[in-house]
Amino acid sequence: MLAKGITKRMDVPHEKGHWFEINLLGWRQMEQARQVRQKEAFRLLRDMGPELIKGTREAAAAQNQGQQQAPAQPDPLQEYDAATLLRLGIADWSYLDDDAKPIPVTPENLDLLDEKTALWAARAVLGMYETQDERGNGLGPSIERL
Repeated sequence: MLAKGITKRMDVPHEKGHWFEINLLGWRQMEQARQVRQKEAFRLLRDMGPELIKGTREAAAAQNQGQQQAPAQPDPLQEYDAATLLRLGIADWSYLDDDAKPIPVTPENLDLLDEKTALWAARAVLGMYETQDERGNGLGPSIERL
C-alpha cells in the first residue's frame, strides 16, 4: 500500500480537547527513525568504553542471579528515535498560541512538547502500523485518505 496521504486524527488522552493528526510513514521513513536510534546507541556504547560495558554486564548478571522473572514485554518505541518519528509523523495538531492562532508543527515546536505527550505521540505514529481491521489492509478503521 502507498502510505502517501494516509492520516488519522487522534485525541490526546491526557489533554482534553487536544488532538494530533498522525501520518502513516513509508518504509524509508521508518528505516530512518530506526537508523537514528541505532547510531545513537552505538555512540553511547563507544563512549562508555569496554571496561564500563563489562562492569555493567557483570552487575546486571549479579542482580539477576537467583531471581526468576517473567520476561518483560519489549517497548517497540525502543527501536526508533522518537524525535524522528515525531518530525516525520505529526502532520498537524490543535495547539494555539496566546492570540488563538494555530501553532505550526515544526521541529522546534515538537521539541517543546512535554515528555508524556511526546512519547504518546511517538507511540501513536508506531501504532498506525499495529492496528489491523477486518478488511486486512493493515490499518485501523478510522484511517482517512486525504
